[in-house]
Amino acid sequence: MIQELKRLTSIVDQGSITKASKKLFLTQPALSLSIKRLEDEIGIKLFKHIGKRLVLTREGKSVYQIGTQILKLWTKIKDNKNINLEEAKYSIGIFDNAALKLSKFFQKSFSKNIFKFEITIDRSSTLIKAMRNGLFDICICIVAVDFALEKEVIVVKEFVEKLIPVSRKLWKKEMKNIPFIMYNNDSATRKYTDEVFIKHNIKPNIIVESTSPAFMKNLAMGGFGVALLPENFVETEIKQKKLFVQKFPFQFKRKVGLFLSKDSNLKKEDRLVQEIIKNLQ
Repeated sequence: MIQELKRLTSIVDQGSITKASKKLFLTQPALSLSIKRLEDEIGIKLFKHIGKRLVLTREGKSVYQIGTQILKLWTKIKDNKNINLEEAKYSIGIFDNAALKLSKFFQKSFSKNIFKFEITIDRSSTLIKAMRNGLFDICICIVAVDFALEKEVIVVKEFVEKLIPVSRKLWKKEMKNIPFIMYNNDSATRKYTDEVFIKHNIKPNIIVESTSPAFMKNLAMGGFGVALLPENFVETEIKQKKLFVQKFPFQFKRKVGLFLSKDSNLKKEDRLVQEIIKNLQ
């Protein structure tokens, strides 16, 4: 099974069976047969063809995520003949702005060897799926409006994060005519901002959608329109007067959750968890 997982991850990482077979010094039929054995073993179709491209199925993406984690653990088992449980690393999944807020804490922890952990920064929707699959001990992400608590997940604490409308200039147009730079339509943040607009009977003029707050900030600084971004993410640009806060009669907020996996050895009261809470507030 370990061999099949290595071959699966190689195909995904290399982008094709042809490239993976060269990397692994295997024939393409042998590699295809190996993937077929893995599919039969777990009862899941891992790949599908879109045109000439070979891409992971939705289930295949989950297997790839879990398989990558299994291979990391397998490497640790082989490399550490005498595993010290006191030195176990905790895996932490974080969305972008929480990573920014926690950067100094993580830097200090790394440099002083206070805690041992591995960090993954990704979209909240991706993180929570990985959390359900047991890939993270701790997960910090935006809580979707329609979020339903999973049995595999413990909610430690929820925070409310303010989003502020920033732009290169102060717009004096009616709200419906202001060009907006927004998070993608399928994101948890977008659902929160959409709720505010709907509540005030406004259909915003959205000119750009993005998953990257850094890209949104750059567009706002370039004068493209108004971006809704976390306050700490743009505080430097506001101080330098590269961005200005748009004056709206209402506020935008989103909910952030700190979650623990029920499979993790970490508890709510553990020092690492409490330090993360303190640095997020």
